[in-house]
Amino acid sequence: GHWLPWLVLTGAVFFAAANVPYMAKGMQKYEALFIVTVFQGSNIVSNSLSALIILQEMDGAPWWKLLGYIGCIVVMIGALWY
Repeated sequence: GHWLPWLVLTGAVFFAAANVPYMAKGMQKYEALFIVTVFQGSNIVSNSLSALIILQEMDGAPWWKLLGYIGCIVVMIGALWY
C-alpha cells in the first residue's frame, strides 16, 4: 500500500488522543457548554484554513467568494476571541 493513508491515520489518532487532556482540564475549570463550543469553533477554523491553504479549495474562485470565505473565518475567530 501507499504510506500516506497510514501517516494520516497515525496523525489523526495522535492528535485526537493529545486533545483529551486539554478537554479534561478545561471541563474541570469551565462549564462543559463553553469548552465544547470553543473546542468545536477552533476545529472549524483550523479545518477552514486547512481547506483554503493545503487543499487549495478556493483556487480559481472569484475574488468575492474568496473574500467572503476569509471574512467568515475572521468572524469565527472574532467570535471565539470575544
